[in-house]
Amino acid sequence: MITPLANLIRRANPFLGDRRGTATIELAIVLPVLSMVALGAVDLVSGFAHKMHLQQHAQAGADFVIANGETLPSESDIKAQITALSGLNTSAITITKWTECNAAKYTSGLVDCPGLSDLEAQYMQIDVKDEYQPILDIDGIADFVQTSTLSGSVVVRLPIS
Repeated sequence: MITPLANLIRRANPFLGDRRGTATIELAIVLPVLSMVALGAVDLVSGFAHKMHLQQHAQAGADFVIANGETLPSESDIKAQITALSGLNTSAITITKWTECNAAKYTSGLVDCPGLSDLEAQYMQIDVKDEYQPILDIDGIADFVQTSTLSGSVVVRLPIS
């Protein structure tokens, strides 16, 4: 008497040696994984390029400050220059000024050092921030990918007036 399992194995036997279509099945299994890895790599490079653009916009603001020589442009002029180049909102641009007297930092803006022999240096930091929306942010598939804030920053030593 032949059991139902033995009968099933005997009928499937001609297909056990048949290798046609295995590459298609392997491709169907591997392709989604390779696609996610490729999209992840593209996202990583795209995010890095976005950060580099922000850094270049901050550097353009520093170049604008330096190009004015002894005359320090106003914060609104610097922000307008960066906005014209980048298309970003002025609220994404932060400008901080400070003075260092004998390497001690005074964050209350540009002030004069108290001592006549103090070593004085004035600085301006320009920060440019923007949101980066990854390509791979797909609900239900890649929930681990999130929008992030990227920034570019540059510090300029100002001429002492």
